[in-house]
Amino acid sequence: MDLPDIIVKGEEVVIQVSIFHYLPTRQQVFMSIQHSDDPQQPTLATIEVQPGGHSIFVKLTPQNIGDITITAMARAGDLLTTVAMDTLQRTITVKPNGLKKNCNKQHLIHLHPALPTASKTVSLATPLNIVQGSDALVTVKITGDFMIPSINGLQNLLKQPHGCGEQNMVDFAPNVYVYKYLKAVGELTSTIEKNTQRHLEFGYQNELAYKHRDGSFSAFGESDSSGSSWLTAFVLKCFGQARALILIDDNVLKKAMVWLLFHQYHDGSFDEPGKLIRWFDQSGSGHGNDLNSFILISLLENKDFHLVEDSKLSTAITLGVQNLEYKLIDVQDAYTMAIMCYTLALAESSLNYTCMNKLKAAAVIDGEQTFWSSRGTVGRSGPLLTRALARDIEATGYALLAYIEMNMVTEAFSIVKWLVSQRNPTGGYQSTQDTVVALQALSKFSELFGLDKYKTANYGVKIRADGPGFSHQYAVTKFNFDMIHSVEVYNTLSYLNISATGYGIAVIDVSMTHYVQGAISDNFITVSVPIVKESINSITINPCVRWTGNTTSNMLLVEIEMPTGFMHDTEVLNVQATIRRYERNGRNLALYFDSLDSREYFCVSVTMDRFQPTAKSQACHVVAYDYYEPTHQAIAVYESEILKKATICDVCPLCEWCHIQQFQPSIVG
Repeated sequence: MDLPDIIVKGEEVVIQVSIFHYLPTRQQVFMSIQHSDDPQQPTLATIEVQPGGHSIFVKLTPQNIGDITITAMARAGDLLTTVAMDTLQRTITVKPNGLKKNCNKQHLIHLHPALPTASKTVSLATPLNIVQGSDALVTVKITGDFMIPSINGLQNLLKQPHGCGEQNMVDFAPNVYVYKYLKAVGELTSTIEKNTQRHLEFGYQNELAYKHRDGSFSAFGESDSSGSSWLTAFVLKCFGQARALILIDDNVLKKAMVWLLFHQYHDGSFDEPGKLIRWFDQSGSGHGNDLNSFILISLLENKDFHLVEDSKLSTAITLGVQNLEYKLIDVQDAYTMAIMCYTLALAESSLNYTCMNKLKAAAVIDGEQTFWSSRGTVGRSGPLLTRALARDIEATGYALLAYIEMNMVTEAFSIVKWLVSQRNPTGGYQSTQDTVVALQALSKFSELFGLDKYKTANYGVKIRADGPGFSHQYAVTKFNFDMIHSVEVYNTLSYLNISATGYGIAVIDVSMTHYVQGAISDNFITVSVPIVKESINSITINPCVRWTGNTTSNMLLVEIEMPTGFMHDTEVLNVQATIRRYERNGRNLALYFDSLDSREYFCVSVTMDRFQPTAKSQACHVVAYDYYEPTHQAIAVYESEILKKATICDVCPLCEWCHIQQFQPSIVG
């Protein structure tokens, strides 16, 4: 059965059903094709099938959104006798004409004798550009362990492409943190241990594809002219943390460390010979505080493995720390301050407390939550759709790590509350680095947070969620705290009132899934998608992206939604040097690009050819965004009038119903 995995409501698709038999003579075959969207109207056919095979075509025009099960049954024989019979089922997903969006708000509640009750109100206002006829699905999830949402979503933390050396690590590093957390709290099972090791081994082998011969790593491997100091340090950090869990070749770690030390200046700072793919040190210096701190963290976390001569590594770390200490007095940026304080804490610097005092003074306090922002504004205090910058999440993660390293765990709980509030519905954050750093910080804090559920006699939190025409109650206990309780509510609610009483911890996650359509502009990035060539069976578009921010962008991604039944032309993509990498995921084609300077732009050509017959094609979206700050995102729409007006007979001229006089089988329905 040949059919697309996903189609858009309003489109018509042709399903090809092939019948094969290996009997010696021609067979009369009775066919029944039924779909769950309209089970009372099956397609029936009686056909003569020669030895070998025969195909028939069936039209499908879905009326409802969701999964449709298609069941094809073939029976060879006559009315009284069955010679052979077979049944096949396939599922096709019908989606609204728009982009799927998942937004949420998580609340961490900590109840104790001094605070036995808590309440929150969550606004559920739907966006103005929601697709008509597509209901927003609201889900309320409750658990008693604030690490559980990330543990359960471990292999699906980000909804982004994973096609470069840094993105591969988002599936690697969190596995290490979760493993260590579960082991520390006595919840590590043999099944989880084996699964974790399998994922780590897979990620390790994948990452080696981005290694250069000199031991360094870069976003696109040997196709880059040089390794990247930043990515090499990131890989060294992650591999070093996994060294106790799986077999890591120490030569890989050693060569990476030697390469980093080779690129250290006499003043203790580090060079970045590779291509800049993120916002580190955009002040114009190639060896600034952010990069220096990041590399030193990697060296400090791996110093006990004796990968290089101890005296050589010790000298390099001392020089690097002295460089940061010298520059500390002038640091004003919240991110730089946070990563420097964590580095100095790891190094046991004499300026630890000086840095922490600066960090505390720079904190933004929003009620019960504390975070750090370069903008100095409150993050994500509004409706579900607002989010903090990935840079601020990462900065707050480093701040929490610094607090933990300085044994300031009690003071850190308000930081944890903010980080939990920023988590996405699958337990990650917006990009790779904020996800990795935040989860490392949360898992470390969780190991130290002293609340023994089993030894606390009155442990338990009763939660009630109320809204117009809706009420739900749930109790978190010492027996179910590590489970997730979920209840679905459709978009009839404009708000939810959440109240909690008792003693203990609970995380309430209110998420909304909906579809939006139409173009969206952004102050940092613009995208346009002219159609330059179109026909029934082929379409060529020229997406153009301009970076309008005041500083250089990070690595950019362009995700192109292709018309149903179309496939990109790889030859057209391969000859364009601007495109660093591309990958297909279902209907979407993801294109990777290097960073752009302010006001710089590029245009590329993308040709898509038909491989499946689909009529009445709907509009498609193109999304351009900064990988490390996905909130900087622009959306454009393209729609082919030729494809939109095409009929089934235009796209499938050989289909039987287009030539009734040539059609032999008897079709009913």
